[in-house]
Amino acid sequence: MRPWISIVAIAALATVAGQCVGAEQITPDATIQAQIAAAAAAKTDSELQTALAELKQSGGADYEKLVPQLVYVLMHSKDDRSAMISGVIVDRLDISPSQLRRALEPYRMTKDPQLKRQIENLLGEETADHTPTP
Repeated sequence: MRPWISIVAIAALATVAGQCVGAEQITPDATIQAQIAAAAAAKTDSELQTALAELKQSGGADYEKLVPQLVYVLMHSKDDRSAMISGVIVDRLDISPSQLRRALEPYRMTKDPQLKRQIENLLGEETADHTPTP
């Protein structure tokens, strides 16, 4: 097999896997973003449970679709309630640290400092200079 064919095959596999390794940005998913907004706007536990059930269904088998969207929300939140909903969803859906890490792996090497900071924040890590994330 020619070496360039192997490179093309590897690139195709990475694309088919859903996200390119080393992704620089998170593209918002309109459906999941609407479900997250519904969870943030919930006034009753019943409304929150309905939104969580929808997120569980659309978020992927291992939450690989949902977790990046939670980081997107953190990056674009305008108030405390919308910023806190990511943590509430992680807690209420019982998303494990290993699920978080796997879902965010394609974005870990981003050069975007805000994205990197929010990923570290969601993972409970410190930044490279060992200062706690805000």
